[in-house]
Amino acid sequence: MTDLELEAGMRALVRTLAPDGPLLPGAARVVDVLQSHLGTRHDVVHLAPIDAASLVGQLVDPWLRQQLVRALIIGILIDGACTRADLARVEQLAAVLGVDEPALTDVKLLLAGKRWRLRRHLVARLWVVDHVKARIAERGVLRTIVPLIYSTFFRRYRNRELARRYATLRDLSERSLGRAYIAYIDANKFGLPGERGAVSDIIVQHDLAHVLGGYGTAPAEEVQVASFSAGHRVKDPFAFIMFVMLQFHLGLRMTPGAKAERGYFDPAHVLAAIARGAELNIDLTARWDYWTDLVAPLETVRRRYNVPPRIPRTATRAA
Repeated sequence: MTDLELEAGMRALVRTLAPDGPLLPGAARVVDVLQSHLGTRHDVVHLAPIDAASLVGQLVDPWLRQQLVRALIIGILIDGACTRADLARVEQLAAVLGVDEPALTDVKLLLAGKRWRLRRHLVARLWVVDHVKARIAERGVLRTIVPLIYSTFFRRYRNRELARRYATLRDLSERSLGRAYIAYIDANKFGLPGERGAVSDIIVQHDLAHVLGGYGTAPAEEVQVASFSAGHRVKDPFAFIMFVMLQFHLGLRMTPGAKAERGYFDPAHVLAAIARGAELNIDLTARWDYWTDLVAPLETVRRRYNVPPRIPRTATRAA
């Protein structure tokens, strides 16, 4: 990014979030983290507004425009005080920049109190839906949907053959990815796919992202592993960020697998995890045949997919 692009983007970001006064604490934190990441040191208090024509002329790259709109969405949501006026300003800027961002509809549905429609709109963009559709194409609707419903909502589905296959991972070397996955399952008291009470095996790829990335399952860690996944996700990666913003920060339950939480979206941790995930040379959420990798040493798989070491960070919760 050029200095001109950085200044234009920062002026648009700050003055769209706070056109008439100081930034709210969470929004100020977002701006501070972005400045630190980008290496800029603008005096936020004295940043002047930027008119539409200047912004369009100075911020040309479509990808940068989209990132600006996404940063604005986080900025208006993070303090839990988003208004229709906030959304209108971001929508207006997105229209000026020619950015079509599905998350704007998420915010609109949130503000309208249409939670069921919000869940449908957001979940439809998540990677798991692509996998369900692919499985339906391979096995048919009933053989896909019935096990998924019984395992996800009732935890009563059992597939002994599938459970036996995953149980063979216990016989692998202690250094293998497969044994690391077993250790993760056991430590969290999860069942193996196919066992009664376990969730669908479609979720294994998410669990393996935990293992490869070294992330735990506490709320702050779930935010970070989702951000890590957003970093390497090709299709609508921002859906991951919206999901954890709602589920773990704004207290809106999006999944039957975890209770809703508040205050766990730390912009510094999120951005670091996204940047880390972007270093991978694979999209772990795509059609990844992980069985070949499960037998290999964990560190070999990390090198194979260019997973950077995790920089230790203290998990925090916003006040």
